[in-house]
Amino acid sequence: MLAVATLLANSASACSREGQRCLPAALVAFPDEVVAGGIVKVSSPAVDCDLGIGADAKYSMVLQNEADPSSQTEPLSVDVAADGSFEADLPVPDGFPVGVAQAPVTGSPLDKCDDRGSCAAYLVPVQITGDSG
Repeated sequence: MLAVATLLANSASACSREGQRCLPAALVAFPDEVVAGGIVKVSSPAVDCDLGIGADAKYSMVLQNEADPSSQTEPLSVDVAADGSFEADLPVPDGFPVGVAQAPVTGSPLDKCDDRGSCAAYLVPVQITGDSG
């Protein structure tokens, strides 16, 4: 599952080629399989180009069920370094639907994608298993 998560996240990441804009690095979820009631750590490493986000940047993320995106957690505000790196613990509530979920991140330079829809979303998939209790 982690290989799939990295592959999907990589489609929306890394610095762009010369003359193109800088984009955030791939998201990583650990563990990539978590029980409802647990915590998944979502992170992204630094990039070596200028994201233009500043030192006081914040991203927002939720956990949402892939089959029913209306099943989602409250937004979590995440501090982001100027180099794009961050790490945050995203709680998975008891009773969260079992199955594939995703943790989309908003507030990054990918939100400003202006190439008519070919940009990938900035998210990482997570497998949710049965309740912890």
